[in-house]
Amino acid sequence: MTKIYVSATYADLKDYRAAVYAILRKLGHDVKSMEDYVAMDVYPLHKCLADVAACDLYIGLVGWRYGYIPDRDNPENKSITELEYRRAGVAKLPRLMFLVDKSASWPDEYKDEITGDNEGGKRIAALRAEIEREQIVSHFTTPEQLAGLVSVAVQQGLKNRRADKPFPGSAKVDFCDNLGDDWVRLADYFEIPLRDQRRFRQGEEGRGIWEWLENRRRLRELPQALIDKGLRELADGLNESQKG
Repeated sequence: MTKIYVSATYADLKDYRAAVYAILRKLGHDVKSMEDYVAMDVYPLHKCLADVAACDLYIGLVGWRYGYIPDRDNPENKSITELEYRRAGVAKLPRLMFLVDKSASWPDEYKDEITGDNEGGKRIAALRAEIEREQIVSHFTTPEQLAGLVSVAVQQGLKNRRADKPFPGSAKVDFCDNLGDDWVRLADYFEIPLRDQRRFRQGEEGRGIWEWLENRRRLRELPQALIDKGLRELADGLNESQKG
């Protein structure tokens, strides 16, 4: 089952998010969205970003509101929506972006440029411009249209992802969390140059190895490497993840 993260501001896109959730569930996918965090004790920002990284695909719905800006653990003062978008980029997830079309009828109360929120709409305008510049985007006007666009895009996105990414996002998280100091032996096995190893962030060497292999399309070699190095449990976890 594919894990898909749906990111969107709340009140303005509630009906649109519901339409996306419904079509994705109908297609048999496991969907994560802000509704999953209701009544949880975990600080939402931490949970949201962890869930993004553990998914296989990211879907972003963007209207005319920049959204809630957490006042803790957020030195760059970005909204949760923008932080989720950027976390998906760091995790190298396919980002399927859907923007409200300029021709769509939209309540003034849900437009930052009208309400004056977030620098009078400048922040959402800048984010939308960046997304349109860096991503292939689709524009929508109704929930029904959006659901159809998402259905097609997800199927194509999964097809492309399977060609390059043999393991789901959850497998990457488990690998990175459990590799520990064995990363040194694995780096030697793959003959990762020292200059590349020095770029790995301290405490995140497992992620560094994963992304080094991913960038070279060598992730499929990882289970056998783990077996050869006596890390059978980690190898079994990767192999098992492909059955989902």
